Formats: sequence, C-alpha cells, structure tokens
Amino acid sequence: AALLLSELGAPRCQDNLTVLVAWQVAEGTAAAYNPLATTHYMPGSTAFNSVGVRNFSSVEVGLQATVETLRLPVASYGYDAIVHHLEHCAPATSTAMAINASSWCRGCAGGLYILNVLPLVQADYAAFSSR
Repeated sequence: AALLLSELGAPRCQDNLTVLVAWQVAEGTAAAYNPLATTHYMPGSTAFNSVGVRNFSSVEVGLQATVETLRLPVASYGYDAIVHHLEHCAPATSTAMAINASSWCRGCAGGLYILNVLPLVQADYAAFSSR
C-alpha cells in the first residue's frame, strides 16, 4: 500500500493505507507481485487466471502496471476518481466507494466490493497490513 501511494504521488495517510489494504484483502489474489489483481499487460508478465489477471516479475513491475492502469485516460473506467481520492487523502469509505463504482470490479461482492471488508480492516489494521 505504501509503495503504491509513493508511486502515485499520493500521501501515506491512514485512510489511504487502510483503503488500499482493504482493496488487497478484497482481491485476495495470489498473483505474483499483483495484490490488486490488475490485468494490465507488462513485458514478461504471464497469465494468472482466465480473467486476464497478470503475474509480474518483480514488485517494481507490478507497481508500474497498477499505476499505469489507474492512470488510464478513460473517464468511463472511473479510475481518475480513485486517484483523486488518494491524492487528497479522502476518507477511506469515500475512496472505497470510488473503487466500487469503477470498472475495476463493478458489481463484485454483490455491489459491496471493498466496502464489505473495509470495516474489518479499519477494526484491525495491524493484523491485515502484516499479511
């Protein structure tokens, strides 16, 4: 979470760290160096699953892929709202709502994607962030 915030140029405030950890928990992926399960292709990446989630060769490549995904200039994806919320250290719930409304996984978890795990992470951030 902290590395992604640095790459995005966003502050490492507690709300940002919490929502990004909740996002990782919601994804629950074992894809290599890809805790948010981006499908963004990078040279040398391999397929993790049939949806297109990628395995990356290093933390740096995975971070770059995630940043490139979030910075895609396609307004309809809603990723710009996620980045805006992170850049302004919005309340974790607001950022989670932006993630939930985006194309990342719209409709997942019965429409509660991120929102369903955020309270758990907020209640015990230390346990979730150490995974």
